[in-house]
Amino acid sequence: MLYTNCQLSIIVELMHPDKAICIYSGEGVGERSLDSAVSSFKESFEDLPIKLITPKEVIDGKWKNDCLIFVMPGGADIPYLNALAGKGNKEIAAFVHDGGKYLGFCAGAYYACKEIEFEKGTGLEVVGERELKFFPAKAVGPAYGIGTYCYDKPIDSRLSPVIELSSSVTYNIYYSGGCYFEGAERFTTVSIIARYSDIEGMPAAVVECTVGKGKALLSGVHPEFSHSIVAKYASDRPSLIKEMEIIEKRRKEFFESLIKRLL
Repeated sequence: MLYTNCQLSIIVELMHPDKAICIYSGEGVGERSLDSAVSSFKESFEDLPIKLITPKEVIDGKWKNDCLIFVMPGGADIPYLNALAGKGNKEIAAFVHDGGKYLGFCAGAYYACKEIEFEKGTGLEVVGERELKFFPAKAVGPAYGIGTYCYDKPIDSRLSPVIELSSSVTYNIYYSGGCYFEGAERFTTVSIIARYSDIEGMPAAVVECTVGKGKALLSGVHPEFSHSIVAKYASDRPSLIKEMEIIEKRRKEFFESLIKRLL
């Protein structure tokens, strides 16, 4: 049976009355990324409560009893690592292994991989292993090539065509600095949800990883970025804003299909 978002939200709320969508809000999380995660959940799943969670709260661990999905938004991976290395990551890993769900967008996806390779050989280089290891291999970025990213301004932002494998439908989704998941097809614990259709070899853009009793859904693109968010934070990109307005319904459809995999 197929449910509407409202029906699904109500069912989930009845089954898990005390649980919330926990969105990480510590240092490194981009303002627009946090804004987009909160607003997209509110718009699409209005009956699901949302809680912002700090690094201190993650480390404390009490949040695990009240969390339905732990969301790690986009931003910068190094501050996540500085705040959560050790105890914080152990709490997140325990939550997922015990049946919880992790959702990572862009930096939040990089962070959940075994290894990161970002802007290798440039002044923005971030290379190294990470503790969560939900995706058992390397996140490589930027997906569209080294030297394309800038922290101060999203000069690489674009609509990235990604093909959803289950439906063979192509969605144009906001992208800025995201990764692809190297060798995703090699692992039985990894399902490729979507691929970049305009990058040579069509690498994995969105993956779902089985982790113990739980799941981690990781996205190199930003399906949570709506037309209104891009218009708010990138007013100097009128052509991109117009494109986002045209595809907004499809963008929302893709976002909701991903979240439903975790509910």
